[in-house]
Amino acid sequence: MSKKIINWDELRAELLSDSEVQASFDAEERKARLRDMLAQWRNQAGLTRAQVAERMGG
Repeated sequence: MSKKIINWDELRAELLSDSEVQASFDAEERKARLRDMLAQWRNQAGLTRAQVAERMGG
């Protein structure tokens, strides 16, 4: 049995052509951007994750 090797760009395009996969990918991308933004703000404020949690009531 012969297997076709595809590169990452082809695989990604094929997967993202499915609207449900695209929606999930977009949601995860938004979460990652928000997580990075919050980490940047926390670092700029000189706070640890524990300090942020404490201030949030956690």
